[in-house]
Amino acid sequence: MTSIKLKKSSVAGKIPTDSDLAHGELAINFQDGKLFYKDASNNIKAFIDSAAVGSLITAGQGLDSDGVKSVHFGDDEKLTFGNDSDLKISHNGQHSLIQDAGTGQLRIAGSIVNIRNAANNTNMIRAVEGGAVTLSHDGSGKLETTSTGVDVTGKLVADSAALTGKLNINMGSSIDPAIELLGDGPNTIRFFDGQNRSVTTNAVDIAYRTAFNDLRIERATGQKIAEFGGDDGHAALYFNDTKRLETRDSGVDITGKLFADSAQLSGKLRLPQITNALEFGASAGGGGTNAIDMNNCNIIGINRLVFNDPGAGEGLQFSNIKLFESPDDLSNAAGSLQVTYSNARIFTVSDSGVNITGNLRINDAPADFGLDSTNVINLIDSDYVLNRSGISIPVLSEDSSLAFNQRLSFQAQTSTDGVLEVQPKMSVLDSAGTETLVNVNFTGGGGIDSAATVAIINDRFTTDVTFGGDVTFDSANAVFFDKSDQSLSFGNNRKAKFGPVGGGGGLSVTHTGSFGFVDTNFMQIRNNGGTKVAAQFFPTSAQRLFHDGSVKFETTDSGVRTFGSILGDSATINGPAAISGDLTLDSAGAVFFDKSDKSLKIGENHIAKFGENGDFEVKHTNGNSILKANNGPIFIQTNATNFGVHIGKTNASETMGKFIPDGAVELYHNNIKKFETTDSGVTVTGSLRTDSATIGGLTFPTADGTVNQAILTDGSGNLTFGTVATGAAGGVTGTFNKINVNSFTGDSSTTAFALSSAPASGSKNSVVVTVNGVVQHVNTYSLSGSTITLDSAPETGDAIEMRVHDDYSANVNLRDYQSYVYTPSTDTSAFSGSDTNGNILTYDQGKVEVYLNGSRLVTGLDYTETSGTTLTLDSAIGSGDTLEIVSLSAASIADFGVLPIDSDLTTTDSAQIIHEFDRATFRTVKYIVQLEHDSDNKYHSEEILLSHNNTVVGMTTYAQVLLDSNLGTFDADISGANVRLKLTPTKTNTSVKLRAIRVGA
Repeated sequence: MTSIKLKKSSVAGKIPTDSDLAHGELAINFQDGKLFYKDASNNIKAFIDSAAVGSLITAGQGLDSDGVKSVHFGDDEKLTFGNDSDLKISHNGQHSLIQDAGTGQLRIAGSIVNIRNAANNTNMIRAVEGGAVTLSHDGSGKLETTSTGVDVTGKLVADSAALTGKLNINMGSSIDPAIELLGDGPNTIRFFDGQNRSVTTNAVDIAYRTAFNDLRIERATGQKIAEFGGDDGHAALYFNDTKRLETRDSGVDITGKLFADSAQLSGKLRLPQITNALEFGASAGGGGTNAIDMNNCNIIGINRLVFNDPGAGEGLQFSNIKLFESPDDLSNAAGSLQVTYSNARIFTVSDSGVNITGNLRINDAPADFGLDSTNVINLIDSDYVLNRSGISIPVLSEDSSLAFNQRLSFQAQTSTDGVLEVQPKMSVLDSAGTETLVNVNFTGGGGIDSAATVAIINDRFTTDVTFGGDVTFDSANAVFFDKSDQSLSFGNNRKAKFGPVGGGGGLSVTHTGSFGFVDTNFMQIRNNGGTKVAAQFFPTSAQRLFHDGSVKFETTDSGVRTFGSILGDSATINGPAAISGDLTLDSAGAVFFDKSDKSLKIGENHIAKFGENGDFEVKHTNGNSILKANNGPIFIQTNATNFGVHIGKTNASETMGKFIPDGAVELYHNNIKKFETTDSGVTVTGSLRTDSATIGGLTFPTADGTVNQAILTDGSGNLTFGTVATGAAGGVTGTFNKINVNSFTGDSSTTAFALSSAPASGSKNSVVVTVNGVVQHVNTYSLSGSTITLDSAPETGDAIEMRVHDDYSANVNLRDYQSYVYTPSTDTSAFSGSDTNGNILTYDQGKVEVYLNGSRLVTGLDYTETSGTTLTLDSAIGSGDTLEIVSLSAASIADFGVLPIDSDLTTTDSAQIIHEFDRATFRTVKYIVQLEHDSDNKYHSEEILLSHNNTVVGMTTYAQVLLDSNLGTFDADISGANVRLKLTPTKTNTSVKLRAIRVGA
């Protein structure tokens, strides 16, 4: 039997000599990364040299993890081609690199060339000989070359582009933007006059100005032509960089003149106060200041002409006649309506009547009518007479016996209380203008001369007057004092006025027969002392109601506003209602609108009912939210086929369920999908647990278990793959020194024997072969899978026994089984060092078995365990003898890299160290964390993965499970030689349980 023997060295620069190697032997220098062999000419050659360019792999292949033949290179090792190693293929631990380091081209040739993703299931770039080159995004083609150019699917985003031909964009029926310009602005499209880009004199830009949020058409030199948009959506047109027309929410603003052949306005025309604000006719541009030049045109159909600015300069003016409003001849203030001739007032209309300066003519003749007693009374009663010091009215003669004009005069009289009164008197003027009093006759008989009348009036206003009965102030009973009712009565449509006599701003009270009116500019209702207001009424603004001097109710242009609470047994609101603050719908606060939260809140144990009979109820009680249908089913419906109905954690941070129309129903656990319906059934991710179920075609994934494992139950309905536990109570779980005995009978021809199961170690050293009770040397048989092949066939009838030792359990190293075989050429009693297979003897004293030519020896009688590296026989053995020393090392707990770390933290101090490890020993550590606060049943589980580069720690946390509370946050750093994991607890007396999986540096 020919074997390949390996020799090794870890000394840098060590090269084997001719005497070190025999033909067929290999030497490995682990320090230099070299593999040596001896050729047929006894020359030592490097079969593989990791540092040499000329080192080639000329024979041999390996199997990768998928069972595929492959050649493996470590990180930063290169596969090179060419005399100068110009083409290099390598992987640096993070990136894969194909590099041409020379001056030539790197060519990839093929009729169809695909560059695909890491999973090799999606094209990223596809090039077809004689056809298209396609660039894809996430498996979807986005750019494809054609015989005429390129086709782009989706949006084309570019910093810049130069087109020498046409750009055709066919959007079809799409309403998406055909061209999008992205940037911080301004984003500009420029049109040139000619082919020279440097000449911008006549160039025009279409630019979006982000500073103003508008789109502008402007010259490249900066002069604006038009702009659109802005925050208010206006549009504007410019002339020579000056804005001439701009749209507003109320219309259009024009700067300068508007020329039009015709115009029709449906609203108001507003003009600024400038010279020639509005011009008509062919001679537009003429006219005076603030004038409308009609140029012999007419204004027709005007219902109202309003002059808002009173005074002598504003009004209607003809050649010598003016019509305007003024209290006197010239002042610019409100007053009376005046007509002047040659700047002299001849006609005045005021609040007291009409005044004529000059003659009053009727039918081109002087007025010749007389005044009877009624006229005189009306004159006396008039506000005009009462507010003047005196007046004299000429009366033309109606009696032929009177040769001269009569005159009715009113003389001013002042009573003792300072009130100005007037008295009438009748007089006659002779031809010389001398005035003579005349008698006055009153209807009903008796005459009283003017002197007597004067005496009566004088007496009336200088002494008190007492009326013994009712008093009628005029014949029409407009004003009447009813003594029996002790009231002053005013007839229908008669007014009681308070305030300035004849002026505005006073108070008037009247009744029309159907309605009563109180007219005034501003009115307040106050208490008797006048210290607190009860109500206020304004003619053109708010009306207010007060309580104890504070406003509680106020009208606005859009409705009413209240200050404080509104209480009512019931209320009906027709139309929309805007409430500026919170709204409580009942005194107990069961239904409450919280404006700050913008929510309608219904209190604990109160119900929101829907439907005619309130069949559907929504409520919250005892910490539970309840949807209840008293009659009929509850439907949750949607037409959104892309999303359907989602049930998730608050703020959408975790999905619990999805219900997709025409699709799957998905159920989640901790944001991970565990159950999904399909068109053929359901898919379950993870364990499927049930008390009882009938399932057809249930298949367990083979990856979940290994050969000879069984499906185990924990007694709570949970099934897993595992090994059945054996051993006495208190022992460890797993296989303890499991031995499978395989018995065969020789037939003088069979050399290959099939074991019931392959040894777990995969080594023939785990199989002990005996023939007729004699142990066979390990070099006399080989193992392939579960088949043992002997060098020679046992004789017919020989008893063959093969014992398979499973020396390794899931949790414990029971025995470190190692066989050492020595075949001395001279008499030898002490054995140590390398055996015939090159294995150096080492054993635990008291844990060995020794066989001489297949017969077991007895310790203390046949041999002595001198040390852990030397064994001495009582008698020497010589050439032709075989000695086998079997080392059975002491049992030890296997360390699979899972380290338990438990601690208790009594404070909430920041960054408390809960574990640290040597950064030179371990590079990456994964923690499973369990935090406990048992006093109030709060628990916190989380996974942590961290790694370091000897300077910086990178860490991520995930799979967080919180039962009622987050009990802490984690961090990590490097301090000296150690990497430290730190915890900041949120509660005192927190228990920490860690399980760490460590990966060496």
